[in-house]
Amino acid sequence: MGEKPPCFTARDARWVKKNGVSYFGYKNHISVDVKYGFVRHYVVTDASVHDSQVFSQLVDIDGQEIWGDSAYHSTDLEWTLAKIHEKGYRRAK
Repeated sequence: MGEKPPCFTARDARWVKKNGVSYFGYKNHISVDVKYGFVRHYVVTDASVHDSQVFSQLVDIDGQEIWGDSAYHSTDLEWTLAKIHEKGYRRAK
């Protein structure tokens, strides 16, 4: 009989529950160039980190439009967007 492979333990991974389903692991957060589709910035966190917590690490303050899903919508981020663009707005669906 062969040896068992070593057990892998993700020491930094965390649990998160979304829509009643539990997940264990990591989450990728990305910023993509709209015109060319290139990934401009990325951050890897444990699964329990909310998307809005890494917003400042992903956004480029270069006058471009900023798109994000509803996870990024908060009063603090609206204030930040207002400072960047002098007018924060949320695109209607």
